[in-house]
Amino acid sequence: MTNLSESTRTYRSLPRRRFSRDHKRSLVQQLLDSDSSATLAQLARGHDIHPNLLGKWRREYQQGLLGEPAKPAASGLALLPVTVSTASPASLPNRSDVAVTLPISSLELRLRKGTMVLEGAFTADLLRDLVEALQ
Repeated sequence: MTNLSESTRTYRSLPRRRFSRDHKRSLVQQLLDSDSSATLAQLARGHDIHPNLLGKWRREYQQGLLGEPAKPAASGLALLPVTVSTASPASLPNRSDVAVTLPISSLELRLRKGTMVLEGAFTADLLRDLVEALQ
């Protein structure tokens, strides 16, 4: 059997690292924190773990396997109710005479491959067209 010096030791010869549930949860919360601009790869590199492992912890966190997921803080944001109708456009009432500007200054769309933020004045017609386009 050969004697390995510190310089020739590989990760295979090191004991497996164990991470506590609290440590995993804190890293995932850092990843999901909206104020943080760090990507998954950057956060993993900073903590010397593989990005796939951090991704696995994120999935476990979202499934509730790392304890109760943190509830988003109520920051005065209100959600608007949305109803999707299967009726044809011809059967819908004509609301072109009403152009109410909603008290929304920005709209954040979370899509599979990224997030889109729209800013400006929003009318009900604009939101209806947006929902139809996203279907």
